[in-house]
Amino acid sequence: MEISKIVLLESNLQPFHSVEKFAVDNQIIALFDVSKNNVEGNSIVFHEKYGIFTDARSTKQIMNELYEVNGWGFAMAKFLMNYFGITHHTPFINNCFAYMPMTGASRRNTDWIAIHFIELYQIETKRILFITKQGNKIWLEFPRGDFEKRIHDVCLLIQASIKVFEVFLKQGGCQLHYPPEQLFLIYSKCRCKAYNKLRLLEDLEMVCRLIIKFLLDNQGIESLGKEETEKFYLQNLERTKKLY
Repeated sequence: MEISKIVLLESNLQPFHSVEKFAVDNQIIALFDVSKNNVEGNSIVFHEKYGIFTDARSTKQIMNELYEVNGWGFAMAKFLMNYFGITHHTPFINNCFAYMPMTGASRRNTDWIAIHFIELYQIETKRILFITKQGNKIWLEFPRGDFEKRIHDVCLLIQASIKVFEVFLKQGGCQLHYPPEQLFLIYSKCRCKAYNKLRLLEDLEMVCRLIIKFLLDNQGIESLGKEETEKFYLQNLERTKKLY
C-alpha cells in the first residue's frame, strides 16, 4: 500500500470509516492532520490493526493520550531533551516505541510517524517517503528543517530512554533484552557531543540526580526563593531513600 494525505483525501476511500471508542495505543503507524480539510474528523489514522480511519480528535489530542500507554506521556522525552539540550520538535519516546512530529511547534496539529514501524526512509523535496517493515509506503510532508538531524536526535533519545531503564535494572541484577532495530542503530557509533553524553547515563547516581532536578525545575516554583525551596524539597526526597 502507498499512501499520502493527498492520495487519501482524493481517493475513493472516502467516506472513511471510524473506529468506535478507539483507545490510543502504540500500534498507530502514522497520523495525518486534516483539521483544515473538508473531512469528517480532524485526523486520519493509519493503524496496524484497524487500517485507515478518521478520528474526531486532533493529532495533538491523540498524541497527548499516549500517556495512557506508558503512564508518563512525553515526560521522558522532555527530560532527555533537557539533558541533551534539544529544544524543538518534541517526539514521544517510550523505550523502543517512538513517534516523531513532521512539522511545527508542539502546540499545533501536525502529521506524526511511528519510527518503530519504519524500515527505510527516502528524503525528497519537502517530503519524506517512509517504508514500513510490512512494505507499506507512506509519504509525509516535511517543508523545512534537516531531516537527518531530526532522525539523529530521535534515535539518540530512544537509546537514552533504554539506557535509563537499563541502568536501574542492572543494579537489581536484571538484564534488559530488546530487538535490535536497524533504524535505531544508524547512529549508534556516532561520536558527536550528544552521544558522548549518552554514555554518562550509565551512572545510576547521576541519573537519579538529573531526574529529581528535572522534576523540581518543572514544579512551577517562582524565582523568588526558588533555590531555597528546591533545596528543601531535595532534602525531603533524600530522606525517603533512607530507612530512618
